[in-house]
Amino acid sequence: MRKIKFRAWDKTQRRMYSNHTFKTISKLDFDKMDWLIWMQFTGLKDKNGKEIYEGDIVKDNIGNRIVKIGFSSFIDPDGFEHKFYGLYGVWDDGGESYFAEDDKDIKIIGDIYENPELLK
Repeated sequence: MRKIKFRAWDKTQRRMYSNHTFKTISKLDFDKMDWLIWMQFTGLKDKNGKEIYEGDIVKDNIGNRIVKIGFSSFIDPDGFEHKFYGLYGVWDDGGESYFAEDDKDIKIIGDIYENPELLK
């Protein structure tokens, strides 16, 4: 079982707050903090042991991807749509690929808020 951890981007101060910055936060507190963009820990670490969060930009031997957690779908060769929840990376061209726990070549190179230039 993975730890449930978050970090947050402060839209007003333009800075990232890590998990250890927060005390216990209730759902009510999340709703009141609309100046923060919350990102969940994926449960995976990059090749240097750094925790991977939603919104991270990662690089592997193929290229850069933005880390997302959520629903995705694909249509198989028979025309059936398959929807599932998981951890995936979005390429610059909008294509998706899924991460696995054995992806040992992933390296975090930044995140979408502090390093938007990496998306160009």
